[in-house]
Amino acid sequence: MLDKARKYILPTRLLSFVLAAAIAAGTLFCCATDAFASDTDALNFSLADSEYSVAPQGDIVSGLVGEGLLAAERDYLNSHSKYSVLYTSAVPSEYYKATVRDNKIYALAKPYRYTAVNGQSVSWLPVFAQVEEGEPMPLLWSAKDGAYCTFLEGKSGDEVNFTYAASVEFSESFATDAVNEAYRAAQVIATAAEKYNEDHSAWSKQNDAYRTYLGELNAYNSARDAYEKYLDEMDAYRLSFEAYEAWWASYYAQKSLREEYDLQYSRFEANQAELAAYDAQLAAYNEYMKLVDISPELVEAYEAKAIVAQAHLNVIGSFYKDITPMGHSFYGVISSSLVDAVIANDEELESLGGKREDIQKAIQASRELSTIFDGYDALTSDAEKYAYMTQNLDGMRLYVTNLGASLRNLAAVGSIMSRIISEGLKEEFYEFVAILYYCECALYNEKTFDGNETYNGEAISSLLDVERLSADSDALLPLENGWPTPPVTADDVTPIEHPGTRPDEVAEPDYVAPPPDVSTSPARPTEPEEVSDPGDTPPAEVEHPGDEPSPPVRDSAEEQLYLAYCNGEISYRASASRLSTQIYNTVSVKAGTLRILVSAYDGNKLVSEIHVKLGDSAAEQLSKAVPSVKVINGKTYALVGWSTEPGGAAVDVGYISSLSGSLSLYALFCEVSDETEEL
Repeated sequence: MLDKARKYILPTRLLSFVLAAAIAAGTLFCCATDAFASDTDALNFSLADSEYSVAPQGDIVSGLVGEGLLAAERDYLNSHSKYSVLYTSAVPSEYYKATVRDNKIYALAKPYRYTAVNGQSVSWLPVFAQVEEGEPMPLLWSAKDGAYCTFLEGKSGDEVNFTYAASVEFSESFATDAVNEAYRAAQVIATAAEKYNEDHSAWSKQNDAYRTYLGELNAYNSARDAYEKYLDEMDAYRLSFEAYEAWWASYYAQKSLREEYDLQYSRFEANQAELAAYDAQLAAYNEYMKLVDISPELVEAYEAKAIVAQAHLNVIGSFYKDITPMGHSFYGVISSSLVDAVIANDEELESLGGKREDIQKAIQASRELSTIFDGYDALTSDAEKYAYMTQNLDGMRLYVTNLGASLRNLAAVGSIMSRIISEGLKEEFYEFVAILYYCECALYNEKTFDGNETYNGEAISSLLDVERLSADSDALLPLENGWPTPPVTADDVTPIEHPGTRPDEVAEPDYVAPPPDVSTSPARPTEPEEVSDPGDTPPAEVEHPGDEPSPPVRDSAEEQLYLAYCNGEISYRASASRLSTQIYNTVSVKAGTLRILVSAYDGNKLVSEIHVKLGDSAAEQLSKAVPSVKVINGKTYALVGWSTEPGGAAVDVGYISSLSGSLSLYALFCEVSDETEEL
């Protein structure tokens, strides 16, 4: 938690200023007690039974020492200290809020106080706030809000981080022990290093003597082994020479048998190749005859699919043709400014009564259709166009349907149609609605074009040049395998002739293994050279030095501490520079608009409940909750204000603030007379 808090630390001078002000006011320090015993509870600054974090001991000691703590000491204490200073890891959410006011984030936080496990009174004071990675801003006391607050640049939904600070105080004995913990550890590490150096020097001396002995012993053993090996080699030599002669006798016998086998097998292989060539020729002939038989069927199937596929492209092609009396095509209109002229100003259309859903659908459909049909128009080959049509057919259907429905819905609003007419677009608009009707019928197999259909009293057939419409609009069901490819027929390949009579087969000879490769023949054995006998007396034995002493294991923090100690950079401290230091806590909340529930009372009677944004005025809504003048027992009373308690002081209801999200207000009346009396 402390590491996270550092991410949002204010510049040192600004933070020092804020903390100094808090200390002077007596709001930040924990109250020291006599609880600093050896018991670990003395270091527990957390609230009982709450979640807690452990403050890095290096940071604690740095605060107690001041400027004199080395980085090596800090790193060692952070990872090896025997102490654990605990603190409550989270400030309850009801102590801080972040709301949006006047296009800025308004951050409010209250001090959080509790009595810690060690008996100290801990005060967490909010010192600054920041929006995510933005600049930290100091939190200053606001009597109006009853909290520390500031304005931040940001928006609703941004994460706001509040940093709280608290001062913790320790006993003199703990502080003195803590500031010297790294020094004592460095002494222990240095002592272990010195002991290792002494032990390793003695071991090295004994190890040298032992290695000399091993060298002499190995030389003797080698000589002894060489002599015994010579005796074994002489026995092996005699056996090897006998095997050498037997191998060559067997080789020449096997070589003769293999030569006869190779002659017979070459005749067999030639026959097999001749048979394989015949079978391949026969198989190719049979496949060619099959192709001759089915070629008419392949051509007929291809031509049928080509007719269907071309009909499909004709349907899409009709979208690019001028099919209205005014010479408009679907693609021409969708690429022109007509649709934009109708739907470009969505706010104006909505103000004229158009539904937001229809406006958005029309805008989206117009853009998507323009993109789809621009892509189709850019293609050159029928195969590319057919694949593109198949891939985008669902999109064409969806957006044509959505555009037609949305435009008809918008034009059904009288004020919108009047606008279309006033801009001279009525005839073009009617024709485009008719074009969309034709396109929708052309794209959907289940929809049939009916020229007798009407739009606003005009027949569709009168708005379109029916003679130019595609006649295949009811056949738009793309082929499963796309644009048909011309088949390969017998006319496209070279004719293959029948191979005639099959050759007779030659039997395979019984296998005879080849003689062994001469490279694997045994080498002619050489009689070994004579070796002298070294005798039976080995060198005198020397005692083993044992295992080499292991150097002390030090992690990186211990190593840096040891080096600093060896360099004389670490020394004993007679006492700590101070007995207290600061710890930090960071909490986060999403910024949002806070609405406060205001309960209005007339006497003890609840007369109204209203919701008011933080910082807004409640005066107008409260004026409706109670009468401004009322008569009781013949006396007239006038409403003079509101208080947060019955009969209390009047408060400003032109500015509503409450960190808890709710507020109770009580009406204040005064008698209308020479001397006013407040009820």
